[in-house]
Amino acid sequence: MHFATILLSSILATAVFATPTPTNWNDNNWKWGSWGRNHRNQCLTKNQGQQGAEIFRQLIQEYSTQLALEALTEDFVDYTSAVAIIINKGAGGPKSLTAPTFNGRAAFMAAQGKQPQIPFETLNVFHGCDSISVRWMTKRSAKGQATETAELGLEKYTILRQEFMAVVQDEEKSLHGHAAVKSELINKGWRNGGFWFFTALTSPGGCFNLFQGNIRPMFVQDLNMDQLGERLGPFRCRNGPQLVEKKLVDKEKYEAQVKEVFAKPFEDEDD
Repeated sequence: MHFATILLSSILATAVFATPTPTNWNDNNWKWGSWGRNHRNQCLTKNQGQQGAEIFRQLIQEYSTQLALEALTEDFVDYTSAVAIIINKGAGGPKSLTAPTFNGRAAFMAAQGKQPQIPFETLNVFHGCDSISVRWMTKRSAKGQATETAELGLEKYTILRQEFMAVVQDEEKSLHGHAAVKSELINKGWRNGGFWFFTALTSPGGCFNLFQGNIRPMFVQDLNMDQLGERLGPFRCRNGPQLVEKKLVDKEKYEAQVKEVFAKPFEDEDD
C-alpha cells in the first residue's frame, strides 16, 4: 500500500477482506462488503473466492476511484499484515498486526489513491463463508520501480541511506535539540551490524542467513545444513554433545532400575 518505501526489496503479504463482489459490481447485493449481510445462510464458493481475489488484484494493480466505488461497500474492511509491519517500522506506528489496516472504503481509497500501481504475484487464495484471504508477493516498491538488491547496488543504497539519515538527523535536532538521540542510535546500529540482527527477526530468510553465517560457526565449523535435524545437539549449549551423552547414561541406569523393580515377585499387601 502507500506505506511501502522505495528501498523495500520485496513484500510477502496476506490480505484479508470481508466479502467479495462478482462480475456485476453495480448490483448492491454483490458489492464487496454486502455478502455477509444479505446471504447469512450461505457461504462463498471457491469460484466466488477466486473472483474476489481478482477484484483485489485490480484494486492494487489497476486502481481507479470508479473501480473502488463500484467494487467496495462503505463498510469494507481490509487486513494486510505487510502494511502494518511497514507502518511499525516507520513513524506511523505502533499498529496492531491484528487490527484492520483500512477500516472502511474511504480509508482504503485515501491510501490507494495516493500511490502508483503495484504489480504482484498471487500465491494463494483462501475463502471462508464471508471473507477472502489472499497471499501475494511483490518485488517492486510503491513507486513502481524495481528494487531488487542486485539491481540497486550497495554503493547506491549507501548513498540513499546516508541522504535519508541526514534528513532524519536534521529534523530530530530541530525538534529536540541536543536531546536528539534516535538518529545516532540508528547510525550506530548500522555501523556495528545490529541493524541486521533486528531486521532478521522479521524475515525467515534473514534469520536463516544470520544463523548460518554468524551463529553456526561459533559452535560447529563444518555442518551440512540438510542434516540439521540430526545435528541439533551441538546448538543446545557449548557442551551439548557431552550433556547428551550424560543424559543417555542416566537413561540407561534408570531403565535398569525399572527392570529390576519389575523383576521382583509381586507381593499382595493383604497377605
